[in-house]
Amino acid sequence: MNTLEHLVHAFISQEITASNFVNEYLDAWRKWRDDENSCFSDTLSSKFDSIFSAADMYNPAIDRAEYELDEAKLRDVVTEIYSS
Repeated sequence: MNTLEHLVHAFISQEITASNFVNEYLDAWRKWRDDENSCFSDTLSSKFDSIFSAADMYNPAIDRAEYELDEAKLRDVVTEIYSS
């Protein structure tokens, strides 16, 4: 299991908080994106990209914009993306 998959599994199973997931995932995704030797299927790559977009919309603040995600909604979205 690679770092991205590990982080997704840890977040879905509530082993890490949304804040930790977002910080670590965004960093790991950028490294994965820049790695010319990464070899994932197009389907898995697409899932990683979609999860990146969802993580980028996370905002723990109470006054978040309507399009931003709280922890529960982020977990739901990540679970849905990864499970599809």
